[in-house]
Amino acid sequence: MRFRDEDGQMLVITALSLVVLMGFLALAIDVGLLFRARRNMQIAADAAAMAGATQLFYGPKAQYQNAAYSAATANGVDHTLAGNTVLVNSPPVDGPNTGCATCVEVRLGSPAQTFFAGLITGGHSMVVAARAVAGAPASGQACVYVMDPKAAKALTIHGSGAILMPDCGVYVNSDASNALCVTGSASKSTFPWIDVVGSQPGNGNCGGSLNQTGNVSLNSAVQNDPYGNLTGPVPDKSGNCTGSGMTTDTSTKTISGAYNAPSGGTVCFTNAVTLSAGATLGDGMYVFENGLTIGKGSVTVGTTTNGATLDIYGGSYSQDTASALTIYAPTSGTYNAIALMQPSNNTNAMQVSFGSSGAVFDGMIYAPAAYVTLHDEGGGGVTATGVVAGTMYINGSLNIESYADYGNNKNTTPFRLLTMVE
Repeated sequence: MRFRDEDGQMLVITALSLVVLMGFLALAIDVGLLFRARRNMQIAADAAAMAGATQLFYGPKAQYQNAAYSAATANGVDHTLAGNTVLVNSPPVDGPNTGCATCVEVRLGSPAQTFFAGLITGGHSMVVAARAVAGAPASGQACVYVMDPKAAKALTIHGSGAILMPDCGVYVNSDASNALCVTGSASKSTFPWIDVVGSQPGNGNCGGSLNQTGNVSLNSAVQNDPYGNLTGPVPDKSGNCTGSGMTTDTSTKTISGAYNAPSGGTVCFTNAVTLSAGATLGDGMYVFENGLTIGKGSVTVGTTTNGATLDIYGGSYSQDTASALTIYAPTSGTYNAIALMQPSNNTNAMQVSFGSSGAVFDGMIYAPAAYVTLHDEGGGGVTATGVVAGTMYINGSLNIESYADYGNNKNTTPFRLLTMVE
């Protein structure tokens, strides 16, 4: 009988199978395209979040959204084009980092082309989205940066000197063959690591041993200035401070008693100034256009309430080895945690002496273009919460205290780790 004839059934089965196989192939192609689009979208979101967080961290802070938009555009998601969505928020509007003031959240959405989905949906694109959060919610891993990229003996540790900093490391950014120089046989040093872009000689005058607990890595990667080349208030051509909360002092040459910046603001000194025994400076920013000398005796700068910064805008900083400088750095704001700074426009050498166990240096030294000598006059060691220098010479013991445990600036250091957090 004709209805029992099975001729041609394989052709029918093959045709049906081909339809199914073609459907799976179409699905695989479209899913592959969407996964690729999703991966590219995540790359764009990560780049935008990092760009925004970097701008927020180093400033001007108001430009963080524009920085994120530019990075997103460079990675193919232009917020000015129809169909694209770029949302930039700081702090993030949801997720585990909603309270992170240093974090930037980026949400991206953009249509992705498909080939076969349109046969079912009636359209040939689907919106692909991604989210990323970057910021600096935690402390960084280094607290000493030696920035000169070419200097010989960029970091020199003299004689029986030592680095005592169990909680954070050192970057030496010079690529010189003797970027790290240890003279003599140093006392026992304690640090997790020292990363040197260049090298340390195996013998000779710089070939001494740190006798360390910790690892010294040579030929390391270059690191950036953790403050982004921070500058203090810049006087105008007449030497005057201009702006809200700023005043200019054209007469003072010596301070031996109490001196306060108005309302904790900024004072620019046009003369070279000496702080002699008994001098007390209140909270604020003190800009020295022609140098600062710390004389013999006790000098106090700032309080534990808000703190103060000494800014050596021009001239030299010198400190009598018989001085006892107590200084408390700001606990917030642009100069957060910086006790003593010398911006990169001033390349004069800086010597900081620590000679009294009764003095307190609560803050960081920031002098990215200066030759900084840390001089331990009293034998108790140099104590600070961090150092950024062009080159550095340690004469004695350098003590870097744990961020979590040390002094007035607990957990407020700007030496933060800028990274992706979501």
